[in-house]
Amino acid sequence: RLEEEECNSLTEVGIDKLYNILRVIDEKRRKLLVLADKGIRPGAKVRVLERRLHKLVLDVDGKKCVLDRKIASDICVQNLEDKDYAEKEEEAA
Repeated sequence: RLEEEECNSLTEVGIDKLYNILRVIDEKRRKLLVLADKGIRPGAKVRVLERRLHKLVLDVDGKKCVLDRKIASDICVQNLEDKDYAEKEEEAA
């Protein structure tokens, strides 16, 4: 089970680091459809390439997309480059 502190908002994470999307907090159907169209769903791998005033430029599973900051704030991610996460993945295998 994942601890709450391991889940960070996409708007708060480092640039050019690899993250795993854990969940979307606001589950309104319209928003989920917009995100799914961009490949943003639990299990997808994402990097923040650039931060702009109201938007984030992302790489989602190898595809570049732009996402509104407000929507991005509802996306919980976990750092895949974190040593503790890598060890947990190895133990689970």
